[in-house]
Amino acid sequence: MTSLGLGITVAIAVLLTSTLSGIFGMAGGLVLLAVLLTLLPVATAIAVQGAIQIVANGSRAWFSREFIDWRILGMICIGLLGAAVLLYLVRYIPDLATVCIAIGLMPILVWIPKHWLALDASKPLHALLCGFFGGGLNLAVGVSGPTVDIFFIRTQMDRRK
Repeated sequence: MTSLGLGITVAIAVLLTSTLSGIFGMAGGLVLLAVLLTLLPVATAIAVQGAIQIVANGSRAWFSREFIDWRILGMICIGLLGAAVLLYLVRYIPDLATVCIAIGLMPILVWIPKHWLALDASKPLHALLCGFFGGGLNLAVGVSGPTVDIFFIRTQMDRRK
C-alpha cells in the first residue's frame, strides 16, 4: 500500500471510529487500534493511536477546560508517571499477541459487578490508581478506555468533568 493510500485508509478509520465513539460514547479507540494493527507494525500502531488520541482528547479537554478538576488530574498524572517509570525499568516492548489479548479482555472490565470494585476517581488514591493502571495500559498497549471508565462511572461528577 502506498503512503497516500495508507494515509487515506487511516483517515477514514479515524472518521468512522470517531463517529462510533460519538454515538456510543465508547469503543472507538479500541476499534481504531485494531485497524491500525492490521496496517502498521505494533509499536508504530500504538504511537499513531497515541498521536490521534492526543488530538482528540486534547481538543475535548480544551473545550471543557472550565470543568476539569485539576486535583484529580494531578493525581492521575502522578500515577501515569509511576506506570511510565515501571515500564521503562522493565524495558517493556509491545508485541502483537500481548496487545491483542489486552484489547480483547479490556471490554470485559465494564461488566465487573459494581460491588467488586467500588472505584471512584474523585478519591485521591483511586485517581492515582486510575493513572497507574489506565495510563500504564495506554502506554503498554495503546488503549485503556474501559479501564479508566471503571474509575469514573461511580463518581458524582457529571460527564463533562
